[in-house]
Amino acid sequence: MDIEKRIQELRDRLKYILDIFGPDENTNVIMLEAKLGEYVAREPGLSKQEAIRQLETLEELFRFLEKKLERELTPMNKVRIVRHPQRICLKDILENVYDNYTEIGGQDDYSIDPSMLIARAYITRRRGKKVHNQAVMVIGQEKGHGQEFRNGGSVKPWGNAKALHYMKVAETENIPIHTYIFTPGSYPIEDYPGAAQQIAKNLYEMAGLKVPIVAVISEGGSGGAEAIGLADTRIMMSHGYYSVISPEGAAAIEGRLRGGQRAEPKLIEHCAKQLKMTADDNRAMGFVDWKINEPELGARPEHYDFFRKLRKSVVSSTDEIVLNIRGMRFFRSLALRRHKGADVYVRWSLDSRAKERLLWTRYMKFRRMAQDAYLDKRHWFSRSSEWTSEFFSSLYSYFRYDLFGKQHKKVTELAEDVHAEMQVVVGRSSRYWKNVMSKLSFGKAKKDVDKAGLTSLSTWDDGALNSGKWQYVSPQAKLDRAVVCPNTAVHGCLDQWAPDLFGEWAGVCSFCGHHFPMEYQWYLHNIFDPGSIYEVFSEIESTNPLKFDGFDLKLDEAKRKTGHKCGCMTFEARIEGTSVMVAMFMGNQ
Repeated sequence: MDIEKRIQELRDRLKYILDIFGPDENTNVIMLEAKLGEYVAREPGLSKQEAIRQLETLEELFRFLEKKLERELTPMNKVRIVRHPQRICLKDILENVYDNYTEIGGQDDYSIDPSMLIARAYITRRRGKKVHNQAVMVIGQEKGHGQEFRNGGSVKPWGNAKALHYMKVAETENIPIHTYIFTPGSYPIEDYPGAAQQIAKNLYEMAGLKVPIVAVISEGGSGGAEAIGLADTRIMMSHGYYSVISPEGAAAIEGRLRGGQRAEPKLIEHCAKQLKMTADDNRAMGFVDWKINEPELGARPEHYDFFRKLRKSVVSSTDEIVLNIRGMRFFRSLALRRHKGADVYVRWSLDSRAKERLLWTRYMKFRRMAQDAYLDKRHWFSRSSEWTSEFFSSLYSYFRYDLFGKQHKKVTELAEDVHAEMQVVVGRSSRYWKNVMSKLSFGKAKKDVDKAGLTSLSTWDDGALNSGKWQYVSPQAKLDRAVVCPNTAVHGCLDQWAPDLFGEWAGVCSFCGHHFPMEYQWYLHNIFDPGSIYEVFSEIESTNPLKFDGFDLKLDEAKRKTGHKCGCMTFEARIEGTSVMVAMFMGNQ
């Protein structure tokens, strides 16, 4: 019975290897398959002692070749590892990394989005006879082990909204947030609030959360990963991937595929290499802080040593974040720097000053990430002037808002209270004198009231019609054709004449409100006050930080076609007299 169980374990290991390397011909995989088949065929005719001896030899061969295969892993092999049903999931982590946890916000398929799992967990730390139970909010995508109702970890907008809600709960309770990223990308749906809009909202809110955030990345694809990925420390599993787009998505763009066409495996493999998505690549580019090594061919639920390592990593990372913004920390910080997971105790709750330092540290961390992602060909004098301007602006902001702002707020609140009290006194005395004066009116004639005007319905004033015209008219409005709304099947929208749709109606369907793409010039000329736009950073150029093959040529062509050096235009402007700072992505239709 023991032999049969061990043979079955080898079969499972071989199947896992075939799933990872199956599409590729690999001599080591072929050897394992042949050796296991030979042993299974011989085993019934062997004595028990001989069968065990040969089985041990075969198990040793498996261990040796698995280590060898580990060194041969390609980026696409790692993508298959993180998507495999045997890959560890968030529930495995909750069971093995944390001492206790309670799922909140709905459980399994009773949740508003089963792809997003929220849990309040505890880390128990013993120091002598004292036990410290430190609470933490755990948030992450949950794939399960092949559970279809979890959509493979692709979260819908309301799932990301749920995650943001509980992040704010953690901020209210002053406890850290641990996020775990297991997603190939956000679920492709644009029902309210919309996938992209909700991800943007999550990023905006997470930037201002006043609690430590630690993110652990296994599979980080596209914006779905960013929805919970803006963290003070980002740890990446050695077999994970983290990329602006999935390999399949990049291959579809490179191959110009449409209508459900599938890319060739070779093209997908090529894009996986070009995207520089592995842990080593991301660590080298500074997008993650450090990586955590996994067992050969990836972590699975039976790898308990990995869970212990992961526990030390998230605990020490949280300790480091807190110590970096707290006062007395020298010896504990030194111990953590010299050895990850050092046996030190740190209280995770923050006071008001530490929270402000945390936000500033987070801001500077993500600002530094973009320093090498663009090309600045401005003269050194211009760069020096900009740096000087930023320095004095920061100095002014510090004195205006941080140093004197709090005192100004207190004085303003006191003045408002005094004003409100005086209004009560003056209001009562004014009513008294009005009553006296009304009795001593000396026969003043009363004003005639237009009762008919007050009680009759209002009529349309032709003069109130906005007779102004758009400053810029889209070239699409010059086409003599009918335009079909993409929501016709749902809302029954009628065809619309292009001059009306792209002229008077500004590209908005008059039936359902769908926004058709408009040229960026339309927004520049029609939204902002005329002559108020002042572009800044116009000399900043887009580059190719990933060194993606052929992308430099596409950049040069786009620069030539648009006349701009970057696809993002940054400018100061006014909207009805109100000054605004705008960053706008541009694209030609």
